[in-house]
Formats: sequence, C-alpha cells, structure tokens
Amino acid sequence: MSVDTEKLKIVFLLEAKPGDRDFRQLTHSGGIENSRILQMLIDTMKLFSIPLEFKRSDGEVIPVTEFAKRLESQGKWGGPVEAGGLLFQVGHVPAMRQGFVLIEEKVPGAAHSWDAWVSPFLDEPDFVQAWVSDVEYDYWQNASDPIEYTAVGRDYSHLPLRSNGLPFPLEQQVIDTSANPGRWTMRMGYIEAIGSTMWLGGHFWRAVGKVPGAELDAAVLRVNSVGGNVFKVIALKECFCDQSTADIQDKLRIALFGVV
Repeated sequence: MSVDTEKLKIVFLLEAKPGDRDFRQLTHSGGIENSRILQMLIDTMKLFSIPLEFKRSDGEVIPVTEFAKRLESQGKWGGPVEAGGLLFQVGHVPAMRQGFVLIEEKVPGAAHSWDAWVSPFLDEPDFVQAWVSDVEYDYWQNASDPIEYTAVGRDYSHLPLRSNGLPFPLEQQVIDTSANPGRWTMRMGYIEAIGSTMWLGGHFWRAVGKVPGAELDAAVLRVNSVGGNVFKVIALKECFCDQSTADIQDKLRIALFGVV
C-alpha cells in the first residue's frame, strides 16, 4: 500500500472590476472570499473531527475563531497553516486571473476523502478546476533549478537542460521540464495541469475551448457530471506517481489541452 502524501489544488477565477485598465495591478477582485473559504474548510474539518485550531509556520497555535478575526482585520490569508496532518494555503494571482486553495497532506491519508474537501467548492460560480497529485512526484516533475537537486544529493545529469533565457550575467542552464508528463503551466484563468482525479468546471471548458467528449472518454476510466458544468474525471484510481503512467498522462493532456 502506498504511503505517499497527496495534495489537492482548487483553482477559481478572478475577474477585473469595470474600469480596471491593468489587471496585473489588482490585489484581489471577485473569486471566492477568504472568509467563505475558511468556513468551507472548517465545515470539512468538523466532518473528520479535526481539532478546530491552526498551527502557523512560526509554531503559534490559534483557534479557528481567532484566525477568522485576524483574516477579517488583515484582509488576507497570510502564510500556510496546519491542522490534523494537513497544510492549508490560500492565495491569489491577479495577473493570471486566478486564485487557489491548496490542501496538502503532511501525514499520509490525513485528508480521508478528497471528494469531501473539494465538494463545497464545486457549486461556487467562480470554480475553475481541481485535481489531486502525489506531492513528491509533482515537485520533481516541475523542479527546474539544479540547486534543488544538489541540495538533496539527487542526480540530474541524465536530464535535459536549457537556458533560462536571461541576459548575461544572469543566464544559466536550468532543467527542461517542458516534456515531463506531470508538469503544470499557469495559463490565463486556469492551470494547464493533469491529475489522476480532476474536477473541471464551466470556466475551465471555456478557457481551453473544449467540451467533454469521446477523446476524453477514450483517455480515462470514467467521466461523471457532478452538477452544473462540472465534470469529475478519473484516469486512474491511484495518483500518478512515476513514469510508468506516462502514456496515460500524455493521453489525458492531449484530450484536455491538445498538447503532449
């Protein structure tokens, strides 16, 4: 039985307000309010009897009620917090018209059910997509700085390199992840990423210019409508965790994004 840790990433859409000329200058517009995100997380914590307190990166432990007060007064989530063997992080990337909720296991199996964590978000009008991934596999599929490898004594001599495209003296060779089956790329309003289990909403389908169809059905085990324009896509019962599933990952990427 796998003892790997997994994570869930939920992406929602941010919209520019009328009159905003440069969306990159916005700090937050539209999307799901932080207070609502917090309440949805608290409701699921209660479902699994997770103590209603958060541990911050500096070691401070605070009740969720106090965290909610700070959230209201400060207007932003701040850094990641932990509870019940899970890490929670919320952020916004206005320049790419998206916000995100990240729930990552620090202890294998701590999430209990990813369906339970994602379900409250599926009815939100700004929901775009969500997917589950293996924490370690996702990290190394997207690690491009050689320092990340040398820091842990990991060999990268067999991996392709490319220039980072910066002018001298900032130019250097980095690891080319562009052909990795588990790579992800941030796009305007969505993320070009795949997972063995995914939830894809109306905003996603419009952004990629596709609808669920025969090509997707042929690439995965199951596609189910879960309400509205949201479809749950299951390619494998287990997370993608190595190159042995590269063919399945490539087929899924082609079906969703038209690229390998």
